[in-house]
Formats: sequence, structure tokens, C-alpha cells
Amino acid sequence: MIELIAGYFNRHSLEYYKWKVNQFSDKTKVTLTAEDYDNLAVAYEKLGRHDKAIETINSKIEQFPDEGRYRSEANLGTFLIHDGQYEAGLQHIERAIEINPNAHFGREVYQQLLVEYVIERRAAGATLPLNVESTEKNGGFARFVLKQRNLAPEKNSNDSIGEIESAIQGVQGMMRFGNFDSPILLEALGDLYYYKLHHIDDTRPVRLIIAKAYLKASLEAEEETVQEQYLSKAKSAIPTNRAAYPYPSVEELKLELEDQIALATQHQADIEANEINWITNGENVDEKFFTEYAGTPEFAGTEFPYYTNPYLASPSPEPSFTQAAKFGIMGAIFVLIALGLWQYRHWNEDLEEVEQERS
Repeated sequence: MIELIAGYFNRHSLEYYKWKVNQFSDKTKVTLTAEDYDNLAVAYEKLGRHDKAIETINSKIEQFPDEGRYRSEANLGTFLIHDGQYEAGLQHIERAIEINPNAHFGREVYQQLLVEYVIERRAAGATLPLNVESTEKNGGFARFVLKQRNLAPEKNSNDSIGEIESAIQGVQGMMRFGNFDSPILLEALGDLYYYKLHHIDDTRPVRLIIAKAYLKASLEAEEETVQEQYLSKAKSAIPTNRAAYPYPSVEELKLELEDQIALATQHQADIEANEINWITNGENVDEKFFTEYAGTPEFAGTEFPYYTNPYLASPSPEPSFTQAAKFGIMGAIFVLIALGLWQYRHWNEDLEEVEQERS
């Protein structure tokens, strides 16, 4: 998860998408297939040309109204949302869900909920962060998801737990295949993990994910006040009594995250260099990419002071009452055994003295 927050995962470079656009430049509108339209539209979107992406997918719908309609609606909805046209994009996402509600493991369902949440919060006057209140009390996006799915946010039911886990997967998918450094997605991820922290899994790894999600949002935000608000949300995930709980400070985590982002940036630069080389040599870039980057990169083994420390990375909650009772019983048994051995030793010594007196 930290890799995704930092952007340390395999994805194509901008040079690749420029090459993709050039591949279709020689084709006429008549010779483009439905798949060509989809690939061209995605290439424009990845290059930040939302208007061309929207135009291209609309051309596909005109040429192929029924072929790959789910993909057309899902892509058009996403492009409109990225262009800031939330209401228009939401309509197409809803149509995509009607066509195939289980596509991408239900990712569009949570994309719809997130867009609805953004619209609601902006109607209330919020910009960024979408939720400036205490995440612990308010719940942010996590509470919104549960209420929209007719689940009680206060109750720690199996349905609520499952819904939050599904929402986390949905947001991860949006980050991986959409915009991983979007403050909105990072805030939503932090909100969902915050609910998980207080209702499902109060462990150090969860707290570090929350802190780094909000910290990354603060790094991506432009306004100083927004940065400070995200920083405050990050601090809320770290226990204030650091003498009793060996957590890093938020300032230390920020430095660590910046190091991780630097590694991610270098990894992406390596991918770009390889793809430029493959394009120049006329090789099949898609095949080369999937061969070269078949695995998933991880920070494991990299020397980060708090990320790889097994003591900090593994959960070590305070002993529960039951655990404390067990420890107390075991201690009492140990004391009784020790007393018994002491008494047995002195009893033997008394017997030896009696035997000596008799002799």
C-alpha cells in the first residue's frame, strides 16, 4: 500500500502514450476499430488532454454504438470526471454499472460513490480537504459509503467490515489505473483506513498508511492552508504519547515518504528510458514492457528507518483484560511452584537433621 501511495508501481511513461497517439495518426476515421478508439482515448487521457479523450470516445460511440458499450461509458465517465465535469461523468458511470456492475471487481461502484461524495461536499462549501472535521468522529468518505449502502457506520458488523474492505480495493484501483497522486483519492483512502483503524484493525501498519496517505495529499496540494489541514489529519493517526508507543513523528514520516517518492520517481524514469529505447529500435513496446516488468516492485529490503523496522511494522497492541488475567494466573502459578520448591528443600533439610540426631 505504501508503494501505491508513493507511486512505486509499474506503469507506462508519457513517451509511451505519445507513441500510441502517433500509431493512430496514419489511420483514418473509417479504418479505426472500436479498440483503436479506446486505446487512443486512453492515451490522450494519460497525456492530460481530457478534451481529446472525450472527443475520441464520443467518436467511438458514434461509429460503434453497441460494441464495447460498457467500456465506452466507463471511460467517458472517467474522462469527464477528470475534467471536472462531475455530474456529467456520474451519469456515464451509472450507465456503465447498469451494463456490468461487477466489472473491475466493482470499482465503478466506488467511483460513483466517491463522485457523489465530492458533489455533496462541494455543495456544502468544501474544497480540499473534502472533510476538515475529525475523521475519527465524522468518518469522512468511509461513513458516506456505509450510509449510502444502508449500513450503520457505528456498528462493527461483518457487512460494514466487508464494505470498507471493498471500498479500499476500489480506491486502490482508481489510484493505480487513474491518478495515484490525486489528493481526493488519497484523502478517501486515508478516511477508509481510519475507519478500519477504529473498528477493525488498530495496528501500526494501518496507522502508518493513514498518516502517509494524508501526508502525500499534503504534498500534492498547492495551497498552504490545505497542506496544513492534511498535515493535521496525518498527525491524528499517530499516538501523541510517543514515549509509551514507539512511533515515528509525522515530520520523520514525511522525510521517509519523500525518500520513497524519490525511489518511485527513479523507477519511473528507468521505465521511460527503456520504453524510449524500445520505440527507437522498433520493438513491440507492449510485449517488452510486460516481460521486463512482470513483477510488482516493493520497498522491502530498502533501508527506511520506520517502514522496515519489524518492531514498528508488526502490531503489538496493549494486553487485553483477558491477556492480563492469563499473565496474572501464570505468574501466581510460578510463585506457588517456587514456594513449593523452597518448602520442599527446607523439609528435606529438617529430615536430614532428625536422621543425624537419631544416629
